[in-house]
Amino acid sequence: MLPKNMASKLSAEPETKKKETIFASKKAEELAKSQGIKPKGQGTGKLGKWTLKDIQLEITKKQAIEEHKQSASEESESEEDQESED
Repeated sequence: MLPKNMASKLSAEPETKKKETIFASKKAEELAKSQGIKPKGQGTGKLGKWTLKDIQLEITKKQAIEEHKQSASEESESEEDQESED
């Protein structure tokens, strides 16, 4: 049992809870938000948190998908142009 003066100090201190987050760092969270990345599932960080490297990988995937969509639409436009010339 604690002395009265120590016990009152412990109970008087407000509990500071950290905001629960799925990001391993503030930088990872900021990068994800700036790029519009909404992590799903678990990251590779401690306790499944999303690391900066995880976010960078997601950005790379997102860019690859966009490039693929763009090249696919250009190909379909090219095919339509060829058909209309015939």
